[in-house]
This record gives sequence, structure tokens and C-alpha cells, in this order.
Amino acid sequence: MDALRRTLVMGVAGVSAAAALPIRELEQLRGIVDAALGTSPLDDWHERVWEYAARFATDPMQDLVRDLGTDILAVHDQMQSAPADRVSGWLAVNAHLTEFMARAMGSAGHIHEARGWWATARQAAHSSGDPDIIAKILGNDGMHCLYHKRTQVAISRATTAFDHCQGRPTRNAAYACSVLAQAHAVLGNATAAHTWLRTQAEIFEQLPDQVTSERVTVGGFPEAAILHTRSYVFTHLRQEDEGRHAQERALAAYDPDDTRQIAMVELHRALLSVRLGDVAEGVERAQRIAREIAPGKLTTFVASVATDVVRNIPAKHQARDGVLELKELLALPRGASSLSV
Repeated sequence: MDALRRTLVMGVAGVSAAAALPIRELEQLRGIVDAALGTSPLDDWHERVWEYAARFATDPMQDLVRDLGTDILAVHDQMQSAPADRVSGWLAVNAHLTEFMARAMGSAGHIHEARGWWATARQAAHSSGDPDIIAKILGNDGMHCLYHKRTQVAISRATTAFDHCQGRPTRNAAYACSVLAQAHAVLGNATAAHTWLRTQAEIFEQLPDQVTSERVTVGGFPEAAILHTRSYVFTHLRQEDEGRHAQERALAAYDPDDTRQIAMVELHRALLSVRLGDVAEGVERAQRIAREIAPGKLTTFVASVATDVVRNIPAKHQARDGVLELKELLALPRGASSLSV
């Protein structure tokens, strides 16, 4: 306690416009106060989960990682002293926060560390005993596996997520369909990809308005999400007419602030052009997106699609100036033809 007191006194006294507050020590202090007052209300933490879900659309991943680290530690402390009838609620909050940490770490490019957090999140989900939380976390894990080039693992995770929905038309079921349709498209299995698109469309028609109209947090499933899935699938299956149509509708459906999602669909357009033989148009479009997107928005999801564009450029064009510039914008090695993120 004395050491904490000294750190706080020195840290706060030295604060200036350019200095950082002693955040971790202040959080320790808050924890001491909370311990004296009793367990924090669970509603406060459910509200914080919602806030993180909203922040994923706008905040740099590094900021999320920093804040989540502090909050996960605080929730762990709360669980230790929670009464027996409140433990399940704290387990649910813990599952959501550890999943957010896994997503933020992976999106920020810390792939190895993210896999450890995904394992923790899956364990936390199962500990919660809530099939909806299990389905949500496994589905999101599956999507990250897909974009990190672990396609078969993505299919396994998403299949289990879909099964946990128990035949109910839920947001998590629709999301699992996105993973499965996209993963099968990557493998070139058009029949399976189209089957999952149809299943998703049937589920989407049954989703409540509060889910399809939710555009603020990552917990919603608006029409833009289903159009994004179709854009991805048709692009990877080289279906030009369907792909162009889905891309145009997806871009029209997004809010202007959805910069990451818009960038990814624009990169679908670039990838489809390259795959259909128009290398110059595809590279030019990908270059423009890579130049315009803010560094904090260049997550591994965006980079993954951009590297797909590079990977599909024929070998005879790999040394072109435009391709080399695109690799530099993405911080990729010159001459690389098999890229990973």
C-alpha cells in the first residue's frame, strides 16, 4: 500500500499536458476502494461490454488492448469475491472481455499472442455455460482463423458455433454461416458456399429488427453484413456478375464511417479484377485503398484481403512498379509471392 501511495503521489504531482497519468496504479486504487465497498454491480460491466462492442468499429486496436488488459484484471478480482449466485454473470462478462482481447490482439497483428487469447476465450465461454456466448465466441474465432489463413480450423470452429445455436435463427447462426460460406469459397467449393449463403438468407429473414437494425456495435447483423459475405464469396469463386452486384450493394449499405469494411469490399473489387485478368485496374484500386486508409484502421483483416490481391497477381507482373509500391504500403517483402498476415 505504501509503495502504491508513493507512486500515485509522484505520478499525479508530475502530470503535465505531455505526461501520462499513472493509469495502472489508479486502477489498483479503484480496486482497493471497490473491495471495501463490495462487488461492483454487474450491470456496470454489461454496459462496459456493450461499449467495447461499439468501440471495435472506430478505435485503434492498440487502445482496445490497453483498456481491456486493465478491465480483464478487474473482472478477475471481482470473480474471486462474488457470491455464488452471481458467479455465472461474472463468467459471462469475463468471456466477452477475453474474446474482445483476442480479437483486438489478432486485428493489431499480434497473431501468436491472439491464438493464446482465443484459447482463453473459448475456455471462458464454455465456463459460462451459455450456448449463445459459446456460439458467438467460436464464430468470431472462426472468422479470425479464416483471415489468418487457417481455413479448415475456421470451418471447424464455425460448424461448432452453428451447432450451438440449436436450430434457432440467431445473429450468431447468421454469422457462423458467413464464416462457412467464405471458407468454402476460399477452398473453391462453390456448392457448399452457395448452400451456406442460402441458409444465411433464410436465417436473416427471421432475425428480429433490433438485430438487423443494429449498426453501432459488432453484436448486430445488418443487411450490410450479409452483402459483405456475398461479395467475399462471389469474388473468391470468380463469379463476375454476382460479385460486382454484391460489391456495389455492400458499399451502398455501409455508413461512411465504416472505413474498414468499405476498404475490404473495395479490395474485393480489386481482387476480382486481378483474378479476371485486369491486373492494372486491380493493383491501382488496391494501391488507392492502402494509401488512403489510416494506419490505425489497417487491421490484419484489411491486410489479409490486400495480400490476396498481391498473391493473385501473375508472376510476370510481380516486378511492376505498382505491385512493388503496393507491397511497400502493406510492409510486405519485395518479391514475395506467398504472403501471410
